[in-house]
Amino acid sequence: MARVVLTTWTNIMYKACPSNHFQCEDLYKCVYQGSKCDGFRDCWDGSDEVNCVCDPDDQFECTSGRCIPITWRCDGDNDCGDLSDELTCQ
Repeated sequence: MARVVLTTWTNIMYKACPSNHFQCEDLYKCVYQGSKCDGFRDCWDGSDEVNCVCDPDDQFECTSGRCIPITWRCDGDNDCGDLSDELTCQ
């Protein structure tokens, strides 16, 4: 996670996120890149769940728009929350 150093109430310095993390738009938090677009609000401002596009090579897009790992599709668990990852499974 990013560290926030408060030097005064008006002067805030932020540490950049590691390359495998996503910088929240509010600049207060870094979240693991795998948490972006997972249907859960990890950033306080919800910016990790905005403008999400699932990667067709390794993600499945739920009916709700949530992206889940492709390996979670047809695993018997309702990972999407709407069962769309379990529909049309053999």
